[in-house]
Amino acid sequence: MDYALNDKMVAILEIIDKSPGPIGSWALSERLKEKGIYTSSATVGRLLNSLECAGYLEKVTNTGRSITDAGRKKLSSFYFSDHMNNQKQVLESVVMKQDLANFISVLQARRAIERETARLAAKNITDIELNRLQSILDNVAHHSENLEYIAQGDVEFHTGIAYASRNEILASLYSMLFPYGQQTSTFANIRKKFDYSTTHQDILNALKAHDSVRAENVMVQHIESMIEGLNTYWDHFSTDQKDSELGDTPTLINTLSTPHID
Repeated sequence: MDYALNDKMVAILEIIDKSPGPIGSWALSERLKEKGIYTSSATVGRLLNSLECAGYLEKVTNTGRSITDAGRKKLSSFYFSDHMNNQKQVLESVVMKQDLANFISVLQARRAIERETARLAAKNITDIELNRLQSILDNVAHHSENLEYIAQGDVEFHTGIAYASRNEILASLYSMLFPYGQQTSTFANIRKKFDYSTTHQDILNALKAHDSVRAENVMVQHIESMIEGLNTYWDHFSTDQKDSELGDTPTLINTLSTPHID
């Protein structure tokens, strides 16, 4: 069974992993105190039993416990997950800053990711996915005055392409990055002032033709036009207006589910 580790379990695995040999519960309790973790011997015993049942530790007769290969693997997995969570927090702290430089940085990062998702999607996309993307664009066209609907359709369209790339890492990176800023008044006004429906259809037409080069090029042009639109928008408004419009934290929408079609 794969157990979720708490902080005390991680500390125990770390201590036993670094020990030159098996370690008993009393010595383990002392090492935990050195780490600033004070817990009863009964609690230590329960944690050791849980880790042993999970296959992360094994008993060595009359000497204590040693870590197993599964335990080392679990520690490595924990370190990786902890690192990724920390990096996600760093990303959030950066992109949630609502100034021109950060909005552009997000779009530049999207350009790097989406040129590849578009190229791969042109090779791997299915007819069902193509029909879904066309339905998204058609629905948006029928609600062209509804900025919230346009924003949602934009997310669904780009998310559908990311999934169609069949590259889980790129799709995951895209899903983490794409929502930031999408629901602010900044992007709502950009969509209102600059009609991107034509370029969306151009991207889809390249996907329908399974033309990887054209799909990549049109996607790059699309995002670069968004950067241009953002710069133009910023110049159109005074600082007071921008501060007023950008005062609220942007609402993030879920891009991790399958794109929705009405």
